[in-house]
Amino acid sequence: MDRKITYFEDLRDDNTETTFSLARERLKGSAIKKLVLASTTGATAERAAEFFRDDGVKLIVIPHQFDFKREANPFPPDLTVKLKQMGHEVHFSTMLFHTDGF
Repeated sequence: MDRKITYFEDLRDDNTETTFSLARERLKGSAIKKLVLASTTGATAERAAEFFRDDGVKLIVIPHQFDFKREANPFPPDLTVKLKQMGHEVHFSTMLFHTDGF
């Protein structure tokens, strides 16, 4: 079995689509049925839900942690509902020990 690693030299918006395409390629012929992805504002989650819509993949979306500096999480509550209605999961939590000292 051959595996490859892809590194991006620049931060660009189209890296997301490339990453999704690479994930789709890895899914083919595998038993993988779930993808975990980070999405601070929901933009990546929304793009992933559209991109993988017909692939039979369940997304496990991890938004940015709740913290003590913002009054609200930047991930839209209505997107949480939409993703769950589509059969995906959205998991909000905090990073243990990351907020130490606040």
